[in-house]
Amino acid sequence: MVSRVAEIIISRQSELGVSNAKLALACGYENFNVIAMMRKGRTKFPLEKIGLIANALQLDPVWLLRVAMSEYSPGKLTAIESIVGPLVTKNELQLLERWRQATHGEDPELSEPVKRGMLEVVKLAKGTAQDRS
Repeated sequence: MVSRVAEIIISRQSELGVSNAKLALACGYENFNVIAMMRKGRTKFPLEKIGLIANALQLDPVWLLRVAMSEYSPGKLTAIESIVGPLVTKNELQLLERWRQATHGEDPELSEPVKRGMLEVVKLAKGTAQDRS
């Protein structure tokens, strides 16, 4: 069975036309067969290579790390986030910055209508991202 991480990487390689050899080189591997083994689920993508993989495939490294850790080591991810706080992607950070601008640095409570509205905004953003694919 192919992992979610492998599915993401396979899909992104296809979208960008990145060969296993090119991805292997970006990760510092001399042999591209290691990428093929990871894609087939014979071995996991090493966490220490996730940043290199993300950069080579133009993905947010924090997002890919979070996906990989939630799949490979969910307990470790929970432990890390309980100490350092949630791992935040660039897009999530932009949302936080916009929130702070909109609230003029105040910290209003999130009412249920606001929460529903935020969900609608996320749905809109996901639809826009899918339209670009």
